[in-house]
Amino acid sequence: MIKIIIFLGFLINFIAYENFYSAIFFFSIFCISRLTINIFLSRNENRDTEKDLALWLSSFFYLLTGIIELCIINYGSAEMTGPDAFYFFKNASDPTWNLKTVVYENLYGSSITESSGFKEDFIPILIWNKVYGFFQYLGFSPGRYLGLSVNTLFMIWTSFIGLSIIRSTSDLNNKRTENFYKILFSINGIYWMYGAIFLREAIIIFIVSILLKIWIDWIQKKSFFNLIKLGVISTLYYIGADYLRGGYSILIGAFLASFVFVELYKSFYDKKINIFQVFSVPIILAIIFFNTDLLNNSFDYFVLRFESYNKSSELTSDYGSLGLVLLQQPFFVRIFFSVFYMLFMPIPILNFSQSYISFYHIFKSVYAIFNYITIPFLIINLKNTLSYFKRIDETKLFLIVLYILTTFAIGLTSLENRHYGNFSLIYLLLISYFNWEIIILRNEYKRVLSYLFIILYLLYFAYVFLKFKSLVLILIFLLAPLFIFNFVKKENTRLK
Repeated sequence: MIKIIIFLGFLINFIAYENFYSAIFFFSIFCISRLTINIFLSRNENRDTEKDLALWLSSFFYLLTGIIELCIINYGSAEMTGPDAFYFFKNASDPTWNLKTVVYENLYGSSITESSGFKEDFIPILIWNKVYGFFQYLGFSPGRYLGLSVNTLFMIWTSFIGLSIIRSTSDLNNKRTENFYKILFSINGIYWMYGAIFLREAIIIFIVSILLKIWIDWIQKKSFFNLIKLGVISTLYYIGADYLRGGYSILIGAFLASFVFVELYKSFYDKKINIFQVFSVPIILAIIFFNTDLLNNSFDYFVLRFESYNKSSELTSDYGSLGLVLLQQPFFVRIFFSVFYMLFMPIPILNFSQSYISFYHIFKSVYAIFNYITIPFLIINLKNTLSYFKRIDETKLFLIVLYILTTFAIGLTSLENRHYGNFSLIYLLLISYFNWEIIILRNEYKRVLSYLFIILYLLYFAYVFLKFKSLVLILIFLLAPLFIFNFVKKENTRLK
């Protein structure tokens, strides 16, 4: 299978670019990823999973790159990849782009605080602009393969970080979990988008994954060295996160709050306090409760980001979009329904009625289907965790609290699953706790999945009814399950 993917990738990329530059870059990225395996795990550990991930991701993203480039040649970049990726590549590969250009494009008629794209776009575009300029100087054509090969490398490294966390967690450190994680990472549609469409998301998820790894290392082993790493990396993230995406710097508060929750629970359960808790928890709590200016500024900035994304969503979303309707609701309504929306995000059906194929929405659709299939893992794991809460390990508790807080943060601001995917490694690690080898859990998964599909069917039925008010579509929705039920019944009768 992998040989077919590599062959097709080589053939399609050659047709699209009419040179071998993309093959050279992606092969170089594959070699670099193999050479850097030692950075993410010790030498005495088995490296088969890392090798499989490096080979699969680099080959599959190479194939997707060629397919998308061919479609761009025929239909145009903005239609295939979405406006964000179109303008990002346009500016990054334009040798005449400079600060004056981005000011005129982003700030015309707006203040700097009102321009959501200025701060978070400028630094990434500036770096990529210099990278593309350098390779153009060397004689390489400024194709998307340059940026996409680098994005692929960051996605491979992110998968390595996830594996490193799995191997450092006692409940996950086994070959079964590694294989499960490898499958989950490879079929995640949002990761396909990060690797195959020229966006800055691959770098963002890599940086967030490093931050996650540092915090989990600290929770699992409270050494002085891990404390220094935690302080340095968290400070650097807080300073630089807004240059990756506006508002992400305050999400360091989600990591702090999750850590405090874990430490308070541990002290309550063990009925004792260790030396690190004596110093760390009171300091963090004092900052939270007494630094009202910081809290007010964070809240104001949080509201500003919501308003910015709300305005941009109004310009880019279709009329009647569920996400846009939800963003316009009162705050407390969004608190409840935003998380529900992020988990059960609808497939963008309307976008498939266009005369062209949008890979941006295809990847979003694959991501939605991925969530539908994997949500039962999360539900079962959370149910079992609550049933045996006293046995929960600190890492799992930290991941649960952090997942809830980050999902709330994205749901209350942008409600964009592309941003939600920036923290999806937390989700993958949580559902990796599911043990597929236990028959009872497998049967429970099938039962929960069937209930979930019934709920999804009712939600899509209601959406189609309210959106289109078409009798034909309503009949299709009503008749489809009847035909399926009748077919299954006949097959069961025939087999008997």
